[in-house]
Amino acid sequence: MWAALAVSAVLAAAPADAGQLQIKNDRFTYGILGQDRPDDKVIPGDTLVVAFDIDGLQVKDDGKVNYSTAVELLNKAGKSEFKENPIDRESVNTLGGSHLPAWSIVTIGTDTAPGQYTVKISVADTSVKGGKPVAVERKFEVVAPRLGIIRAGLGYDKPPLAPPPAPPLAVPGQ
Repeated sequence: MWAALAVSAVLAAAPADAGQLQIKNDRFTYGILGQDRPDDKVIPGDTLVVAFDIDGLQVKDDGKVNYSTAVELLNKAGKSEFKENPIDRESVNTLGGSHLPAWSIVTIGTDTAPGQYTVKISVADTSVKGGKPVAVERKFEVVAPRLGIIRAGLGYDKPPLAPPPAPPLAVPGQ
């Protein structure tokens, strides 16, 4: 019994093999902390969140990972409507391993024409020299304007730019 416990302790302490960089489990959700969307239809003025998992990141000894993300929005004809150049990011992989949950937000303008669109998300591991980015594409449809609840959510007031989302639970003083 002690031998099995010792082997499992050694294996748990060993760093995870990062493997090849991949984007997995990509899905549309209602907000950053929200549930999965059952379809790919949005109304003008809505916010579309693409949640995904990044696998294969190189994790440093202190648990930090360095990566970059880029987002591009393409219309039905394949013409770029919006492009965000790669942004370098650093995160602490608190769950261990080489797996990191992430998300990107696409804000649909109130003047966006109905039709098919594609959001393309690219991720690169910036701690690997010469590492190639991986990408995922998700199609969605902007429908004609109609009555609906959009951009509902809880958020903090500070910092003034891009307040972080707040959970649907609070404690006195918040």
